[in-house]
Amino acid sequence: GDGIKQDFAEGSEWFREAAIQGVSNAQYNLAVLYERGLGVTKDDVRALLWYHSAAEQLHPLAQYNLGIFYLQGRSIPLSYVEAAAWFMAASNQGVARATYNLAVLIEDGLGVPKDMKKALALYEKASSSGHDKATNRLVLLRDTGVLDTARATFEETAYTYAEVGSTGTTVANIQSFLRVS
Repeated sequence: GDGIKQDFAEGSEWFREAAIQGVSNAQYNLAVLYERGLGVTKDDVRALLWYHSAAEQLHPLAQYNLGIFYLQGRSIPLSYVEAAAWFMAASNQGVARATYNLAVLIEDGLGVPKDMKKALALYEKASSSGHDKATNRLVLLRDTGVLDTARATFEETAYTYAEVGSTGTTVANIQSFLRVS
């Protein structure tokens, strides 16, 4: 909607064209539209498929969102092992939300060996990237001790959430790119 009327339906058509040609940002953004039902009928299966296509091309937010789909068992069998693998991939690319969710999995021993030392290191990494929940979790674990804390909650999907260091991943940025090209 920058300079023109916002139209998710038309945007989804342009994203689809680029996604079919293998553009990972378009695949990610098309998945976001399907997940949210913006300009298209809400469809978690299609969202999952486009997230997977983008994630395989190393798109960090697609990897993160694919981890969420596995974590929640959304249109795919629940798998903490797969969730952890995708969160690790996104975390390695600087997605603080993925680092935080991976820390929660490791703290609870879900799909990965339970390891408080590793979980604390991951909470520290996410916290240093400005992730507030990770900072709060660190304070809670250090002040009260592991045995006295409530279980951590996971982050949700990052719809068009632009992480620091990732460029061109928001719907508006992609629309702008497609208009110029």
